[in-house]
Amino acid sequence: MAEIWYLGIKAESTDSEELRHDVPFKDCLDMFNITHHDWRTEFDKFPELKTGNPIVDESGYVYVAIRVSDDEVDKNIYKPGWYISPLTIVTVEKILATLNK
Repeated sequence: MAEIWYLGIKAESTDSEELRHDVPFKDCLDMFNITHHDWRTEFDKFPELKTGNPIVDESGYVYVAIRVSDDEVDKNIYKPGWYISPLTIVTVEKILATLNK
């Protein structure tokens, strides 16, 4: 299962964060608009969330971050590790709510 995390732009680890959901990675691709271009870093590393733009980096923005292990990915297209969804938390929660009905 792919882990779904909500990470503030200033987060530096998952230590003080809460895992929000776990979803099969193949389902995440369409639901959360994930492509191989959204990969950020390896599974055991924490992704760099800051953009380098001081206005954005101080904004408090929260990412929808997906961490997927080696056994969940199609290695011809995807790498294990962290992916960042272009969707907002509100949109992701709405999508997941429809699945739980």
